[in-house]
This record gives sequence, C-alpha cells and structure tokens, in this order.
Amino acid sequence: MYINQVLAVLSRMAKQHIFIPTTQTEVDCVREGFENISGFPDVIGAVDGSLIRICRPAEHEGWYCRKKFPAVNMQAVVDHKTRFRSYCIRSGSINDRARDG
Repeated sequence: MYINQVLAVLSRMAKQHIFIPTTQTEVDCVREGFENISGFPDVIGAVDGSLIRICRPAEHEGWYCRKKFPAVNMQAVVDHKTRFRSYCIRSGSINDRARDG
C-alpha cells in the first residue's frame, strides 16, 4: 500500500495547491461553475469522505474504524473542476461529527 506516500505528498502540496476560495471573484467563479453543471445555485464545494484501509499501526486502538478495520478517515471538498479545495485526514476512529478543539 502507498497510503503513507500519498499522505506525505498531500501534506507537502497542501499549502501551495489546496485552498478555499478567498476572494469574492473566486467564490463567484466556483458558484457559477457548479450552477452551470448541476443547476444547483449557491454551491461552492462538493464534500465527500472515505475510509482508507491501512496496515495496523503499532499504536492501533484509535485507528480502527466503525467497520472494524484499521483506517484513515479522509474528508475532502472539491470545486466544480474537481480540484481539491480542502481536506482533512484523521484516524479511522474519528467519526463525521468530530471537530477540532
């Protein structure tokens, strides 16, 4: 499995390439793009998540997901061109309702 390599690349690239639109012009462009392809107004991101199976880590208790296997839980937001705009990667035991601090 290449999960560690993929996570390392995402971490290195995130600050340069993965960002939420910050100007009104960027927001309007994404909003218009979503409306053009889907007919839904006022959408600026599509969210999805996935449990990614991993090899059992040495400190494994927090990595087991609700499906009873070790995993990382990834959630991502993409824009109308399927470009990543945000992502969050946590241990498999973190559910969809978990929040920072």
